[in-house]
Amino acid sequence: MIKATNYLRTEAQFVDRSLDSVAEHFTRFGNTFFCCEVGVGRCIVDIAGFVMRRSEFPLIERPFTITESIVLAHLRNYGPTSIDMLEQRCGLESGALRKGKLDRLKDRHVICYGAGGHVSLADYSFPISIIAIEAKLMRWRDALKQAIEYTQFADQSFVLLPSEYAGGAISSRDEFKDAGVGLFVFDKQSGIDCIVKATQLGDHGWRRDFILSSLLTHAHKFDWDT
Repeated sequence: MIKATNYLRTEAQFVDRSLDSVAEHFTRFGNTFFCCEVGVGRCIVDIAGFVMRRSEFPLIERPFTITESIVLAHLRNYGPTSIDMLEQRCGLESGALRKGKLDRLKDRHVICYGAGGHVSLADYSFPISIIAIEAKLMRWRDALKQAIEYTQFADQSFVLLPSEYAGGAISSRDEFKDAGVGLFVFDKQSGIDCIVKATQLGDHGWRRDFILSSLLTHAHKFDWDT
């Protein structure tokens, strides 16, 4: 019988205990913000955050709508275009993006309009990486399966396990490498140890923009430390 320690009684406690160590691990790559239980469609990500190389970012008071996220994904993946072509690319009816539908994105310097009615990304296009982490106490195969789903919208996806119960996952590290998913092991004394590095992913759909807007919304509720 496995005896639970003080920080391993529940996965929620484990996530809460390891959150600061996760953020600290990524500070070497830039400014970071991480929080728990971020919703993306059907998924609830245990720990999600971003890493960026600047200290200012767009003021987003609430997450983007699905339509706004789809627009941003097309601009991010295919570049600037006219409003008419953007509607076609997004599978929207003619005129669907007019009459103020994109005003919030423009006012928040997420998009901008140029000559000939072209639309492009603005300040929102700064270099940034979205991190998604699935934390489990022991069931590492379930965690890996969930983390693979996160690769649909995260630039890097990880599994996080306590060091006490990570032996099986460490022995099977090739499964993580093959999936492009990283493996973190947390020790309450030494913090986070990266056993397998995550593959840097790209070409994501609208869910990436949606989760980024959710994270930016959360971030503005806290003091930003540069």
